Amino acid sequence: MKFLNPESTIDYVCRCDRDKPKDEQVVFELTTLTIEEEALISNTYGYKENGEMTINLGDQTVLALNLGLAGIRNAEVNGKPLELVRDEVKKFYPGTKKRPWKTNVLNMIPPRERQEIAEEIKRLSNLTEEEEKN
Repeated sequence: MKFLNPESTIDYVCRCDRDKPKDEQVVFELTTLTIEEEALISNTYGYKENGEMTINLGDQTVLALNLGLAGIRNAEVNGKPLELVRDEVKKFYPGTKKRPWKTNVLNMIPPRERQEIAEEIKRLSNLTEEEEKN
């Protein structure tokens, strides 16, 4: 069994940057999710009256980015480093010590890459049997 450490970070480069030289790649620092954070994302699943399962992917993406994105390196906007800043006005997510990131920073990440990063955060917290063996 491989144990997860939500306090450590894992570097992730989006598919669109992988062919670029290393010094031009934007690196996203990701963490695995805690049990409380996984529960928040799982709560975006629901059921209709007819029993069909519904999934609110938009909420899942926002939650995954706010809970599992720890930092960004090598990203610039107008020649200045892009920094993630927590929104100190908003409340902590229930059961966590994390507030949402300021929306303006997340809005700068293109939608396709936001989705890709969110999927990777969720994947990191759900290792396959093969990954657990290594």
